[in-house]
Amino acid sequence: MFKLRYNPAMRPDRFRLAALFHPQKDVTYEQFSRYWLREHGKLFMSLDIVKKNLTKYEQVHRSLMPYLL
Repeated sequence: MFKLRYNPAMRPDRFRLAALFHPQKDVTYEQFSRYWLREHGKLFMSLDIVKKNLTKYEQVHRSLMPYLL
């Protein structure tokens, strides 16, 4: 029989957010990827509200080559 266990990562006073983004038509795949990999995380993590409240930040990127898009 399956038994539920307490998982501290799934606390009821917290939530997980996932979002999907795609480049605007005038932005290349390379520009889009470069921004998200090199710039966005630093900018996002510099916000006071994020520093105060966020417990974890991670990005997951697709691994498709641009020519397959």
